[in-house]
Amino acid sequence: MSLMPFKAAARMSTLSKDLHGAWSSLSYLNFGDKFFYYEKNREDIGHVKFSKIVDQTLANRQKHKVSIQKFWLRLPPCLCCSPYQKWIKILVACNIKDLILSVHSPRGDNFFPIPEEIFAAKELNVLDLCGFKLELPCNGIKFSALRKLKLSHVFLDVQLFRALCTTCSCLEELSLCQCRGLVYLQILGSKLKMVQLELVEIKRVVIMAPNLEDLRITSIHDKSLDVSGITDCKALKSLYLDGVAFASEKDIFSSLPNLESFYRLCLAQ
Repeated sequence: MSLMPFKAAARMSTLSKDLHGAWSSLSYLNFGDKFFYYEKNREDIGHVKFSKIVDQTLANRQKHKVSIQKFWLRLPPCLCCSPYQKWIKILVACNIKDLILSVHSPRGDNFFPIPEEIFAAKELNVLDLCGFKLELPCNGIKFSALRKLKLSHVFLDVQLFRALCTTCSCLEELSLCQCRGLVYLQILGSKLKMVQLELVEIKRVVIMAPNLEDLRITSIHDKSLDVSGITDCKALKSLYLDGVAFASEKDIFSSLPNLESFYRLCLAQ
């Protein structure tokens, strides 16, 4: 800019300030899947540089008390030591509404801790986590506004999941994908409309959701998964079962009077 004519430089300076002001006030921060992954030959440098960008972006919004509607970011394992925990605390302070955060272990069997502050996000509407270990916090769960919950490849504490079911009274959509830590799964929710389960360790599923309309269950390894506890979902309209045990289809149809669509694959013997 120093090589430009004065008038042109002045216009660029004004534009730069306007762009900076617009960027600083954005409430949707979608860093995407590839934010930390584009410099293949300079990964360490790229990770440090972009960590600073996220730090500055969130610190600026916290400083100016800008509410954050949505934050989406996929983390590489090398950044799972500390920065994301600080980011989550800032996001909660900025009244985050929609949080999508994932980290993928190279071996797929490591779960990373998550700060307890996330469970105090009273304004949170959507929570989508992948690769973390979730345990019941000392101060309980305060997801009073949570409507959609998706957990993929996480380790779930039994007490935590029970607390999620009992305290998230506004929950409408629940998705669990290859989560660890649970053998028996009991799902409760008076406002639940959609449940999607992709299970690897669960032996039995019981669902008590009087307004549930859409249910999808897939058992990946254990083809003897017992789902007989789903027949209390009288409002169910669509049912998809893959690799699960059920006495007979007649039991399903007689127990679920509102069922419109039924799919059953890989029948268990």
